[in-house]
Amino acid sequence: MNYYKVQGKSQFYSALLKTETKEEAIKQYQKLISIVETQEELEELKDDMREFSLAEVIVELRRCRTEDDEPISDTEILEQLVDDDIVLLTADRTLM
Repeated sequence: MNYYKVQGKSQFYSALLKTETKEEAIKQYQKLISIVETQEELEELKDDMREFSLAEVIVELRRCRTEDDEPISDTEILEQLVDDDIVLLTADRTLM
């Protein structure tokens, strides 16, 4: 499994995705977060997507907060990482 983070000045949402390929991450981002309407937007999305290591993903998830503003537990992080049905690990609206 690979991990991809979308974050950049051309994206309104940052997201951390777990997929086999970058192409699949792009499809899932469009399905779950934001539709890409033009070829230019697709190129911007590709430019704003970076592969993350497992260690980087764990650091990112440890920074996340629940809806109750509590840190995500290590157990929950591990459950998300091993559950193959979970694609979207986290998403944030960025106001840029």
